[in-house]
Amino acid sequence: GSEMCIRDSFQIVRRLMSDYILKQGGLFFIELALIFSKMVVYLAGPYLYKITLDYFIQDTPTTDGKWLADFIISLSNGSLPSILLVSATLYGLFGLLEWLISAFQFYYLDKLGYTVIADIREDFFSHLNNLSQRFFEYGNTGRLVSRVTNDAEALKKLMTSGVIGVVADLLMASASLLMMLFLNTRLTLIAVLIAPLLALVSRLFQKWISTAWRTARRNIASLTGKVQDLMYGAKVTKALTQEERSLREFDEVNEQNMQSQIRAETVSVTFSSIVILLSSIMTAAIWYLGGQRVILGAQTLGQLVAFNQYASWFFEPIQN
Repeated sequence: GSEMCIRDSFQIVRRLMSDYILKQGGLFFIELALIFSKMVVYLAGPYLYKITLDYFIQDTPTTDGKWLADFIISLSNGSLPSILLVSATLYGLFGLLEWLISAFQFYYLDKLGYTVIADIREDFFSHLNNLSQRFFEYGNTGRLVSRVTNDAEALKKLMTSGVIGVVADLLMASASLLMMLFLNTRLTLIAVLIAPLLALVSRLFQKWISTAWRTARRNIASLTGKVQDLMYGAKVTKALTQEERSLREFDEVNEQNMQSQIRAETVSVTFSSIVILLSSIMTAAIWYLGGQRVILGAQTLGQLVAFNQYASWFFEPIQN
């Protein structure tokens, strides 16, 4: 059942890409360009404070980054306070640029999402118009309302966080890994060794999470359907004095919905907690082993600080 859920999810993603997202080519490629730009700005930050630490604070200059150090010096009056002020200003500008790109990224992501969902809803109603009257006599119209409201919103989240998010995460993980290899090959092995363990944990939890959330989606549909049906049938319910029975039925569906949502959230939070634990182990190992190399002079402090930041950015996309 859970394997089928996963296969169904991939089929939904494929159909979402081919039938809807790629048809909005302009918005999709603007989003990709913004994702790439944000990644470049992100990667620049840790490298800037690596150069600042190694060249100006610790006085342990490395062969790489001389061009950046020279550029920082050229913008200052040559004194250390002035150099540090320039570095801090550049870092602040990176932060501002990241904020601007993120704002545009979220705007175009939402625009793409709502455009696609509007197209899906249009196709949904077009399909309903082609169905027979018999379907509406025996079908649950409340569930149909849930499809076009709750499920459409869930589909938008799948598209933005799932489809576009995967592209962004793959880029970020790959770029972070390259920067880690550039800074320290040995320490990179630690992160790479922990990654398969995280992948295994993810694989185990994927079945529980997908099953739990699928049950939760069905129950929220049942709840919406029950509310819809009770409202449409309110006159009949009152005429037959069936208010208590209706309330009992609603309470039952409401309780099932609450319990399924709690179960799904519990499984998701448990997974996140294990990921945080693995990430903490990796960070501790990096600081312990890297710190020893800094003390022995085999590595600079700037390299270690920047490496740790890139490592956290490598780990997070794998979790996502």
